[in-house]
Amino acid sequence: MRTMDALVINRPGPDERGAQALMIVARSALDGGFGGREAARDALPELRVVDSAYHEAGPDQALVSGAWDELAVALGHPVVVAAVGELAERMMGMGRTLHWRGHNYLLADDVLGRSA
Repeated sequence: MRTMDALVINRPGPDERGAQALMIVARSALDGGFGGREAARDALPELRVVDSAYHEAGPDQALVSGAWDELAVALGHPVVVAAVGELAERMMGMGRTLHWRGHNYLLADDVLGRSA
């Protein structure tokens, strides 16, 4: 059973202010939507955007991380939404995860733009 976490919020480290967060997104959608990695970094200046090799997400993934409030702002950008949605749809299509009973399928359908 898969244990993939796509969005994680952590306590701040010793040199950090406020909660920190990370999310795994589809690299092709992020870089393609912004017009390249540097353009993605320019559009999200307060966040770190790097390639990722997180388990179970496949080769098409990038890690976006930083302060949780900056990550929340980024989730309002249509390119970021598309990159999150593409990875989520791909992962959900692979079957259940360890915490599948806690998933809200109506919310997932709404976020992914699917008919219920």
